[in-house]
Amino acid sequence: MDSILVFHEFPNVFPADLPCVPPNRGIDSAIDLELGTKSIFISPYRMALTELKDLKDELQDLLDKGFILHSVSPWGEPVLFGKENDGTMRMCMDYTKLNKVMIKNKYPLLCIDDLFDKLLEYHCSPR
Repeated sequence: MDSILVFHEFPNVFPADLPCVPPNRGIDSAIDLELGTKSIFISPYRMALTELKDLKDELQDLLDKGFILHSVSPWGEPVLFGKENDGTMRMCMDYTKLNKVMIKNKYPLLCIDDLFDKLLEYHCSPR
């Protein structure tokens, strides 16, 4: 419940829709895979016409915003849709096969209480 209050108290920090890709923060990220892993490409799942329309609309929106680019990558995971509480459909990627060959991080997560204590040092002010 507290998280919902914070969400409404700072609407400029939590926009309903991101207008563009966030700025580069100088941090490169990568997914480490098991040695010898070949590219994974899984054919798309069969979809209803409404799902195909939703997929086309979502992909076009993501392309228009610059969040995704056209690709000819040998890697590909299937798309599926999950129903939201309000009845709308949410696009999801099935990364099951990729997850099986990923090298998992082997360091402990920080204690959530310590993270919240550190957050107390920071202040959020509107722009």
